[in-house]
Amino acid sequence: MGLTPSKISQRPSAPCKPLSLSHLGDELFCNLCHELEVSSLGSLACSSRHFRAQLCNEDAWRQALCAFGAANVQQLRGMLALSAPRWRSLHGGDKQPRARDHHIAFGASAGLIIFGGNDFTRGHMMSDAWLLDVKTHQWHLVATEGCKRPSPRTFNADGGGGGILRDQKTQREWMVIYGGLRGEGYRDNETWLLGPLESDCALWRWQEIEEGGGPQSRLRPTPRFHHTQTVLGDSTLAVLGGHDFMIRPILAAGLLKLHEVKPEGAAAAGMMGGEDEIEWNSSLTRKVHRDTWILDADTWRPTWSRLPAEFIGTLDGGRCHATASILKDRFLAIAGGCERVAGLQGDDGWIMAGLQVRPDFWMLDLENPQSWQKLLDFDRPGWWDSSSVVIHERTMLIFGGHDSSQVNEFNDPMGGYASKEDALLVRVDREGLAVAASYCGEEPGREACYGSLVTLPGSRVLCCCADATGDEMQAFELCHGDGD
Repeated sequence: MGLTPSKISQRPSAPCKPLSLSHLGDELFCNLCHELEVSSLGSLACSSRHFRAQLCNEDAWRQALCAFGAANVQQLRGMLALSAPRWRSLHGGDKQPRARDHHIAFGASAGLIIFGGNDFTRGHMMSDAWLLDVKTHQWHLVATEGCKRPSPRTFNADGGGGGILRDQKTQREWMVIYGGLRGEGYRDNETWLLGPLESDCALWRWQEIEEGGGPQSRLRPTPRFHHTQTVLGDSTLAVLGGHDFMIRPILAAGLLKLHEVKPEGAAAAGMMGGEDEIEWNSSLTRKVHRDTWILDADTWRPTWSRLPAEFIGTLDGGRCHATASILKDRFLAIAGGCERVAGLQGDDGWIMAGLQVRPDFWMLDLENPQSWQKLLDFDRPGWWDSSSVVIHERTMLIFGGHDSSQVNEFNDPMGGYASKEDALLVRVDREGLAVAASYCGEEPGREACYGSLVTLPGSRVLCCCADATGDEMQAFELCHGDGD
């Protein structure tokens, strides 16, 4: 990536410890490797400089990981060093989804699932759902049977927080979508499930929950779009923010707890039982600017609490349109986005505030939330509204976004999207300091189409965007080094 030492956070000096992994001989090191899964090796290597050094020892490495195969060896080594990350195309066969933007994409045990969005060429919203089987690299159109399904819509789950839940009783997987902008031109607050995802995709069906009251029921959270969905644990979905019909920000958060999904044909006209089965709850609302709040979803009434965290550096006006992730269940990281700056001279002579893109990376230690610290600056321009995922607990991938050069009257991007080659990987150590960073392309990418980012079991990372012709969707997988 070309980051200079001054741009990487510096490790504070620390006294030498009497015992460490550096005392392990090659034989014990090899035995340790044999007992660990590849994912565990990756986590351990993030926290041990000696372990990472051993990975560069060809003899020890070959002996320790011969059972995993050469391809996995090269892939893991590249991942640990963030060396030469790149995107590998997953050919989707003869039948592929039409190109679209502002759709949703989630990663499940079955593969990559996309739904809805706006058709690139025909200019209308869609309601189709597709599965990419990552084993066969084949696309499948799903849930085509039956008359009950979501209406065409878009903007029903911005961001990469997820939407795959397991019901607490049977542990079956379901995809959940909430709200969005409908083709008729209004926002709804419907909640739909697709699944169960463990079954053959030909058997998947849509089911609506809490369906009474119409598409804008007052019994459910406020109808909205531009919101986010975030999975908490396995069975709880948090819906945050968004805009209402007046394009005013919604400051409330809603939680959906999935207890049990009953099969079609059960009570309540073939849907789930009653409010005791699946229930929405509202939480306290707060207006935030540059302060930091945390939502406690474990209490009987979820509440927000303010963290005593101050920004150290240039965040004088707060930050918006950034992406955020939690690393190692401890560090809250934000990247990119815009900072409000004052003193811009308007054409009419007024002094007004404006937004300036910030290509940087910040970290907050949630165990000691006293101050935000800037860890590094990017070599390439920053982006609005990027997505992010966490790989092996300590690596954050920052993907996509736009440069705000082509937006409509609702501030929705219509172009100026970031290329997948501009996706950035940042690795931190156990103290939350940046130790490595690398882009997914040696050179900045050209202007691209809207893309979505998902993670699959086994720390596989996929992105999905329009192909070169702009007619169909294409999927890519993140690779490292020379591994495929």
